[in-house]
Amino acid sequence: MKIEDEIFFSPKCSWQSIDIDSKEHLIECYIDRIIGYYLDPAEELLKIDPSKYSFACGSLLLCAMDAMGRSITSFKGVKERINKLFELTPDEELSISSSVKDQFLRSINIHELRHGLVHEGLLRNGYLFTSNSNFNLIQEENGIAIVNVNYLIDITKAFIKCFKNELNSNKDSWFSFRNHFSEDFKKELKMFTPG
Repeated sequence: MKIEDEIFFSPKCSWQSIDIDSKEHLIECYIDRIIGYYLDPAEELLKIDPSKYSFACGSLLLCAMDAMGRSITSFKGVKERINKLFELTPDEELSISSSVKDQFLRSINIHELRHGLVHEGLLRNGYLFTSNSNFNLIQEENGIAIVNVNYLIDITKAFIKCFKNELNSNKDSWFSFRNHFSEDFKKELKMFTPG
């Protein structure tokens, strides 16, 4: 995001302000990015028109989950990255049962999430988002996984909270996060940080 002459990593943190050596600052900026560029826009889309923007909402939320999971693991697959977030998040923080969680993770694997979007509002191999459902998180109908974005929002919020706690309390996760951050944003860091 660019405002006047500043380019922002997150709504509150400009690239020029990023201090890769400050644990607290880097975590806050990253969480601000996930909330400000993914979670908040997803929630706003549902306020505008849930029937029209459920797909965009769900896609943003899955991208946020994938980004968080990737930043603390070396896993290549989306399922493994999101599963890591489920592992970090105590059941009492989630609004779903373990069987629903397992069904969601199976659907990510079966439907090859994030491998490409198609114009029907499905993720590759039959994935659909909805906000008008009377089921918990996920339901399968005729080989199509239908995800309730209202629950996905709650799960994303729980993931963010536990992800932040993990980075603050686990030295290995922090080092993995910092290394991934340095690698993923190498070009931007070189461009915008002094020295």
